[in-house]
Amino acid sequence: MGLITVIILILLLIAGYYLSYFDWDFLGFISLSIGTLGLIFHISLLSVKTYCYEQFITQRTSFEQTLHDSRVNGNELESASIIIDVVEWNRVLASIQYDSKTLFLSQYIDKRFDTLEPIK
Repeated sequence: MGLITVIILILLLIAGYYLSYFDWDFLGFISLSIGTLGLIFHISLLSVKTYCYEQFITQRTSFEQTLHDSRVNGNELESASIIIDVVEWNRVLASIQYDSKTLFLSQYIDKRFDTLEPIK
Protein backbone atom coordinates (compact mmCIF):
# COMPACT_ATOMS: atom_id res chain seq x y z
CA MET A 1 0.00 0.00 0.00
CA GLY A 2 2.87 2.40 0.75
CA LEU A 3 4.30 2.20 -2.76
CA ILE A 4 0.86 2.73 -4.30
CA THR A 5 0.44 5.88 -2.21
CA VAL A 6 3.80 7.23 -3.38
CA ILE A 7 2.96 6.48 -7.02
CA ILE A 8 -0.42 8.23 -6.72
CA LEU A 9 1.19 11.29 -5.14
CA ILE A 10 3.88 11.46 -7.82
CA LEU A 11 1.21 11.15 -10.52
CA LEU A 12 -0.64 13.99 -8.82
CA LEU A 13 2.53 16.11 -8.99
CA ILE A 14 2.99 15.31 -12.68
CA ALA A 15 -0.67 16.10 -13.40
CA GLY A 16 -0.29 19.41 -11.56
CA TYR A 17 2.75 20.30 -13.64
CA TYR A 18 0.96 19.55 -16.91
CA LEU A 19 -2.19 21.38 -15.83
CA SER A 20 -0.08 24.46 -15.07
CA TYR A 21 1.71 24.10 -18.40
CA PHE A 22 -1.58 24.04 -20.33
CA ASP A 23 -3.00 27.20 -18.71
CA TRP A 24 -5.00 25.49 -15.98
CA ASP A 25 -3.00 27.37 -13.37
CA PHE A 26 -5.40 27.10 -10.46
CA LEU A 27 -5.99 23.35 -10.84
CA GLY A 28 -2.29 22.84 -11.44
CA PHE A 29 -1.43 24.74 -8.27
CA ILE A 30 -3.98 22.73 -6.24
CA SER A 31 -2.68 19.44 -7.64
CA LEU A 32 0.96 20.38 -7.01
CA SER A 33 0.16 21.53 -3.48
CA ILE A 34 -1.75 18.38 -2.55
CA GLY A 35 0.91 16.15 -4.10
CA THR A 36 3.78 17.94 -2.36
CA LEU A 37 2.11 18.04 1.05
CA GLY A 38 1.01 14.43 0.66
CA LEU A 39 4.54 13.26 -0.14
CA ILE A 40 6.01 15.19 2.79
CA PHE A 41 3.37 13.77 5.14
CA HIS A 42 3.80 10.22 3.82
CA ILE A 43 7.59 10.21 4.02
CA SER A 44 7.51 11.74 7.50
CA LEU A 45 5.20 9.05 8.83
CA LEU A 46 7.16 6.25 7.18
CA SER A 47 10.39 7.46 8.74
CA VAL A 48 8.86 7.50 12.23
CA LYS A 49 7.37 3.99 12.28
CA THR A 50 10.59 2.12 13.17
CA TYR A 51 11.37 4.64 15.90
CA CYS A 52 7.93 4.12 17.43
CA TYR A 53 8.38 0.34 17.41
CA GLU A 54 11.81 0.52 19.07
CA GLN A 55 10.50 2.94 21.69
CA PHE A 56 7.53 0.67 22.44
CA ILE A 57 9.79 -2.39 22.80
CA THR A 58 12.18 -0.55 25.13
CA GLN A 59 9.35 0.61 27.38
CA ARG A 60 7.72 -2.82 27.30
CA THR A 61 10.98 -4.59 28.24
CA SER A 62 11.44 -2.24 31.17
CA PHE A 63 7.86 -2.83 32.29
CA GLU A 64 8.21 -6.62 31.98
CA GLN A 65 11.31 -6.47 34.18
CA THR A 66 9.37 -4.47 36.78
CA LEU A 67 6.54 -7.00 36.57
CA HIS A 68 8.96 -9.88 37.05
CA ASP A 69 10.59 -8.18 40.05
CA SER A 70 7.17 -7.53 41.58
CA ARG A 71 6.17 -11.17 41.20
CA VAL A 72 9.45 -12.36 42.72
CA ASN A 73 9.18 -10.01 45.71
CA GLY A 74 5.59 -11.06 46.36
CA ASN A 75 4.26 -7.62 47.35
CA GLU A 76 0.48 -7.98 46.86
CA LEU A 77 -0.29 -4.26 46.76
CA GLU A 78 2.38 -3.61 44.13
CA SER A 79 1.25 -6.65 42.14
CA ALA A 80 -2.37 -5.43 42.15
CA SER A 81 -1.26 -2.03 40.90
CA ILE A 82 0.88 -3.58 38.18
CA ILE A 83 -2.02 -5.79 37.01
CA ILE A 84 -3.83 -2.59 35.99
CA ASP A 85 -0.75 -1.56 34.02
CA VAL A 86 -0.61 -5.00 32.35
CA VAL A 87 -4.19 -4.54 31.18
CA GLU A 88 -3.30 -1.09 29.79
CA TRP A 89 -0.22 -2.43 27.95
CA ASN A 90 -2.27 -5.25 26.42
CA ARG A 91 -5.02 -2.80 25.42
CA VAL A 92 -2.50 -0.54 23.66
CA LEU A 93 -0.92 -3.53 21.89
CA ALA A 94 -4.33 -4.78 20.73
CA SER A 95 -5.16 -1.30 19.43
CA ILE A 96 -1.87 -1.08 17.49
CA GLN A 97 -2.36 -4.58 16.06
CA TYR A 98 -5.89 -3.67 14.95
CA ASP A 99 -4.68 -0.44 13.33
CA SER A 100 -1.98 -2.38 11.49
CA LYS A 101 -4.72 -4.33 9.71
CA THR A 102 -6.67 -1.30 8.48
CA LEU A 103 -6.33 -0.11 4.92
CA PHE A 104 -4.95 3.37 5.53
CA LEU A 105 -2.97 3.03 8.78
CA SER A 106 -1.28 -0.28 7.99
CA GLN A 107 1.40 1.38 5.89
CA TYR A 108 2.47 3.58 8.81
CA ILE A 109 2.69 0.84 11.49
CA ASP A 110 5.70 -1.46 11.77
CA LYS A 111 4.77 -5.05 10.88
CA ARG A 112 6.78 -6.35 13.85
CA PHE A 113 3.93 -5.27 16.14
CA ASP A 114 1.91 -8.20 14.78
CA THR A 115 4.39 -10.69 16.23
CA LEU A 116 4.19 -9.36 19.79
CA GLU A 117 2.24 -11.34 22.36
CA PRO A 118 0.22 -9.81 25.20
CA ILE A 119 1.90 -9.60 28.60
CA LYS A 120 0.81 -12.40 30.93
